[in-house]
Amino acid sequence: FDNPQSILPATDSKIREQNAAAFISYALTWQKLSTEIGLRYEHVDFDYYDKGIFLPEQSRLYDNVFPNVALSMPIGKTQMSLSYTAKTSRPSFFQLRSDLQYDDRFTYEGGNPLLKPSFNHDLTYQFGYKFIQASLNYQYIKDVSSFMMKAYEPDPVITVFSQENYPKAQYLNASVSSRFKKFLTNSNLQFRSLSTIYPV
Repeated sequence: FDNPQSILPATDSKIREQNAAAFISYALTWQKLSTEIGLRYEHVDFDYYDKGIFLPEQSRLYDNVFPNVALSMPIGKTQMSLSYTAKTSRPSFFQLRSDLQYDDRFTYEGGNPLLKPSFNHDLTYQFGYKFIQASLNYQYIKDVSSFMMKAYEPDPVITVFSQENYPKAQYLNASVSSRFKKFLTNSNLQFRSLSTIYPV
């Protein structure tokens, strides 16, 4: 990004990235119990350069293993399942950019080369009985990224929008749905509640 008028700082950044991943899954049914276990390995290695100079602080090397487990079985007339999944959400190249974007004379927008990936732990329980379906989902996200605003150091009148990592976020989602086909044709009755704990 080159700005001859010097309204915004010029930048010249480059990311060189190498990725590799492997996945293994095993499924087993024992009597009424069905299980599935999986592992995913991810290797990410990217180097960050600014004006041709390697910056180790903004470069990344990740070797992560993400498990997933799912259990399901009927008990009488009920059907229950429990699942756990671990995964990551890595920042895009656009989010890692080092340049500033001019929105208007009071607002700039930029990336964050120091942004870290978020790690998501997802636990879900599902229950079914006749015409009633219920689910409970809990998510714990480490290093969750979110938009933030701060004053532009050369001119505090200007606001810069960017993204930062917060230590954690927790989300709890519960839902119940019912279908009364015997009483009302093609009718649904649904109830859903949502409780969220925002990043702290």
